[in-house]
Amino acid sequence: MPAELDERQKMLVTRQARQCIRSANDALGCRLTLPEIRFDLRGRAAGQFCLRQGTLQLRFNSALFARYFEENLTQTVPHEVAHFLVYALCSKYGKKRVRPHGPEWQSMMRLLGAEPETRHSFSLDGIAVRREQRFAWNCDCRTHSITKRTHLRMLRGERRVCITCGTLLQFPADSSDS
Repeated sequence: MPAELDERQKMLVTRQARQCIRSANDALGCRLTLPEIRFDLRGRAAGQFCLRQGTLQLRFNSALFARYFEENLTQTVPHEVAHFLVYALCSKYGKKRVRPHGPEWQSMMRLLGAEPETRHSFSLDGIAVRREQRFAWNCDCRTHSITKRTHLRMLRGERRVCITCGTLLQFPADSSDS
C-alpha cells in the first residue's frame, strides 16, 4: 500500500493553492476564493479540478503526492489552480468553451510561475491504477473514444457534438440486430 500524505503535507498543499489564487487575484484584480480541496483522487492523475454537485473542487492524488511531494507542490497544484482560474474567469466573461490546456490555461500557468506542462512523468509502480472501459462513438470525421460513464449518459439521451466537425456523436448500431 503506497504512503499517503500526512496532515502537515496536506496543509502545505492547501497553502500553495491559496498562494496561487492570491497571486492571480493580485495580478488580475479579482477576488476569487479557494475551492474545496480533497485528497481522494486515485489512479494515474496527480490532480483534478472539477465541479461536483455544485461545488468547485481541487482534488489531489495523495499516493502520488506522498511519493513525489515537491514536484507535485510546484507543478500539479498550480496546474489544477490554473484550471480553476480559467473556469472562474472565462465563465464570468461569458466564454462558454475553452480547451483544457489551451492558451487561456497556459497563460494562467505562466502567471502562477509554472511551466504549462500537461502530463506528469512519475512512475506509477506500486500505485493502484484503474483502467476505465471505453466505447467507440462516431461523428462525420472520426471515431471518438468515450469513457463508460459518459457512454452510459449518452445512451440515456445526453448529446455530445464533435468539436472538429460539429456533428452529433452516434453509437454504432449493434450488428446482431441486422
